[in-house]
Amino acid sequence: MTSRPLRAVILGYGFIADMHTDAAAGLADVDVVGVSGHRIDRANTFAGRWGIARVTDDWESLCAEPDVDLVVIGTPNALHAEQAIHALDH
Repeated sequence: MTSRPLRAVILGYGFIADMHTDAAAGLADVDVVGVSGHRIDRANTFAGRWGIARVTDDWESLCAEPDVDLVVIGTPNALHAEQAIHALDH
């Protein structure tokens, strides 16, 4: 049986998101497949820098996509609880 890489999405596009995406890029078993952020222009820039196909300002829908295995929360601390609970629910 061949295992596939885990598919990750990143919430946020700042410094911490860059650090986590850089770390994932060095792993053979993790592919970053999506990014979300409230400023779509910045999310698009981030995605272009890292070769990420999916870009959205709707983090809730991104977390709920059926092919997402893990969610990296790189947003401001005040958003973490809501985002983590939503990600775990999906």
